[in-house]
Amino acid sequence: MQSNLCSQLHSSLHTDSLTMLRFLTLQPMGSCYFEEMNASITDYLNEPLDRVLNTLESSECIRFEDSRIALTDYGLDYVEMNN
Repeated sequence: MQSNLCSQLHSSLHTDSLTMLRFLTLQPMGSCYFEEMNASITDYLNEPLDRVLNTLESSECIRFEDSRIALTDYGLDYVEMNN
C-alpha cells in the first residue's frame, strides 16, 4: 500500500504526510491523541489536518484506535523509504 501513497500525493501533501508520520515515530508506542497532534504540528502543515489523516488512513499508514492515532507497519516503512 505504501507505494500507492507515493503516487497519489502531490508534493505538499507528501511533505505533510511525512511530517505526521515522523511525529508518530517519536511518540510512545507510535500513537497519540488527535488533540496532541493538532496542538503539536498543525502549524507546520500546508494541508488541513483532516485531509492528511484521511489520506494516511486510506493508505493504511495510520489507524484509529479508540481516540488515538496509531502508526502502522506500512506507515513506518513509508517513513523509512522517504528518509
